Amino acid sequence: MFYLENNCNNPYYNLALEEHILRASNKLPLFFIWINSPSVIIGRFQNTIQEINLSYANDNFINVVRRNSGGGAVYHDLGNINYSFIAPLKQNNISDFSFMMEPVVNTLKKFGLAPEISGRNDMLISGRKFSGTAQHVFRNRLLHHGTILFDSDIDVLQMVLNVNQDKFISKGYKSVKSRVTNLKEHLPYNVTIDEFMVALRDATKGNKTVLTTEDHHAIDKLVIEKYKTWEWNWGISPQYTEKRTKRFSWGNIEALLKIINGQITDCFFIGDFFGYNIDEFRNFIKGTPYNILNIENIIFQININEYFVGASRKDIIDLLIDS
Repeated sequence: MFYLENNCNNPYYNLALEEHILRASNKLPLFFIWINSPSVIIGRFQNTIQEINLSYANDNFINVVRRNSGGGAVYHDLGNINYSFIAPLKQNNISDFSFMMEPVVNTLKKFGLAPEISGRNDMLISGRKFSGTAQHVFRNRLLHHGTILFDSDIDVLQMVLNVNQDKFISKGYKSVKSRVTNLKEHLPYNVTIDEFMVALRDATKGNKTVLTTEDHHAIDKLVIEKYKTWEWNWGISPQYTEKRTKRFSWGNIEALLKIINGQITDCFFIGDFFGYNIDEFRNFIKGTPYNILNIENIIFQININEYFVGASRKDIIDLLIDS
C-alpha cells in the first residue's frame, strides 16, 4: 500500500488528481486523504440542475463539480474529510463497499466508536449517517472513495442540496439534518480533524509516495480540459421521447429513451445509482424495437450487474417498459 500526502483544497484539482492516479499510477494500491473548500460534488449519472439549490450555491460561492463515480450529490467543506483508494480490480473489492471501508471502521474503533455499515454504501453512528462511499471502475482498476462528516456545516448542507424527500421517509427521518451527524459530536474526547486524518492514514500502513513533475502537468491538464468545463459539470440535456422513472433499493433512476419509428435509437440514464460500463449498455439497447419481447431478449443475454450494481434483470425491464 502507498500513501500520498495531499494538502490541496481545490475540488477541481482533487478530482483530477484522483482520476490521474486511477488511470496512470504505477504505485498501487494507493490511498490519499483530501479536503475540499465548500463544494457540491455531483454523482456521475445525475442531472446537476435537479440536485442543487443553484441560487444558494452561487450566493455562497459554493463550487459545483461532477465526479466519475455514481451515487448521489454530496456537500464538502473544510470540516469534511474525503478519502480515496485506488487498487487493482479483484472479485473481492468490486461492489463490496464494506471491504474497502475497513480502514475507516478500524480507525473509529481506536477512538472507542462502533460504526455500523448500512445499506449499499453508508456508515452510521448511533443510527445517523456520517459517511457515504462510491466506486468507479477504469479498465482493470478500481476507485473507491468516501466522505466523512467530521465537523461540517450541516445547515449549509441542508440548504444547498435538493435531496429527494422519499429517502428520509423510507428511513424514518424528516430532514437531512435529522438523518446526518458530525463524527466530532460522538468522539469521547476533543480530537482535531488533523489528528483524526493522521489516525486514518496510519490505519492503512502505507508507504509515502510523491507526485512527479509529469504527474502535476497531467493533473493540471485534466482540470482545464475536464473538471472546470461546463460540459462535464452541467452537460446538455439529451433529447428523448419517453421518460421512465423508478425507485429501487439500489437507487433512484430515470431512463430517457429516444424512440423513432418504434425503435430505440438512443437512451440515457440519470440518477443516484452505481453503474459501470453504462455506455456499453446503451449500445446493447440501441436499435432494439420498443416492445416487451425484444427488451426481455436483450436483457436476458447479459449480466445486468456488470452495468447497474444491485439491479435484477426484472428491475431494468420494468424500468424500460411496462411488462
